[in-house]
Amino acid sequence: MQARAFTPPAWDIPARLEAHLHNAVVALMADEGITDMPEAITVELPRRDGRGDFTSAVALNLAGGPGLEPPRLAEKIAARLLGNPDLQGVEIAGAGYLNLTLSSSAWAGMLAGLLAEGGDYGRSLRGEGKHIHPGFLPVDSEQPLPADYARCTVVGAALANILDFVGFRTQRSWRINGEGTVTIRLGQPIRLLLTRGQEIETNMSLPDLDAAIGADATRIGMLMHRNVSPVTLDGPLLSDMSHDNPLFNLQYAHARCQGLQRKGALALPAEWNEKAWDGQAFEARDARLILRSLALYPRQIDRAARSGEPQWLARYLLDLANILHAQYYRALTASHLRFIRDDDRLLTGARLALVRGVGTVLKSGLSLLGVSAPEEIR
Repeated sequence: MQARAFTPPAWDIPARLEAHLHNAVVALMADEGITDMPEAITVELPRRDGRGDFTSAVALNLAGGPGLEPPRLAEKIAARLLGNPDLQGVEIAGAGYLNLTLSSSAWAGMLAGLLAEGGDYGRSLRGEGKHIHPGFLPVDSEQPLPADYARCTVVGAALANILDFVGFRTQRSWRINGEGTVTIRLGQPIRLLLTRGQEIETNMSLPDLDAAIGADATRIGMLMHRNVSPVTLDGPLLSDMSHDNPLFNLQYAHARCQGLQRKGALALPAEWNEKAWDGQAFEARDARLILRSLALYPRQIDRAARSGEPQWLARYLLDLANILHAQYYRALTASHLRFIRDDDRLLTGARLALVRGVGTVLKSGLSLLGVSAPEEIR
């Protein structure tokens, strides 16, 4: 097994960490005479706060033999990561987990790469141009899907957008009650709640549902669920301007990003270089929560594509929106956390770059789901 000569782009933090781990493991295997490479070397978010930005169980999956138990292997892998410019620290925890803390320069590189990619952030060529023809089957084979089943159109369009984004060429005429190169099973029925206490089971067409509760509400109402789950479209909730409404939460987060950027443009001088950042801003816990979430966007798109489940992307976007809202509300009572600081332009530049990153990802992800991303909400 050879070390990887190719280093993933700066914006693909998980892939860069996995490449660094791969090369460290290859060096360790050569030094220690280990012959069995782990099937996969991956990183994931730590389950507890304060345990680095990402964690890996690679040492637990490496067969080292006597004297090379996982904690000892983890120590040797960590030693080979010393001096890596992407890493600020490596800690060993528990049975041999490696907790990886990224350097501010790595986070700055990720964010700069995201902003440079813009709407193409997360796009890949994994599909290699292969043709995909989606097919839809019912979960219950004795209850065939209606020929104009609205959920086929909503899920099919979102999935086609996602698959195309990762390099496939997706045919947009679905097979209803028939298998395709990708086959999706959908749960029935759709229940529509127009007013509190008035719930009906419906096979309404998509245009009729859009007219009843709105196109964006219809799509988010369906796409927040697993494909096999029945759906209740809660009209009153999906029209409510509160954070209980996932559609409002998502669209308000995007509008909030645009509003903060407009305020930032007024607060900073016209000749301000928007790429002039204080990298120390990325040391703060709140900033890292946003950065880690942004770094996961390409993988969530890929997860949705591989599983045929757009809900993974929808739920990820909602989590990102919640992180932004939480940071905004914390800053209302803690001035040092504000995105725009009149007394520190470099810090303001870094925080506004984070805001642009969130806005970019939300707009991109909502577009893939077929949902609008308004510039403002009144």
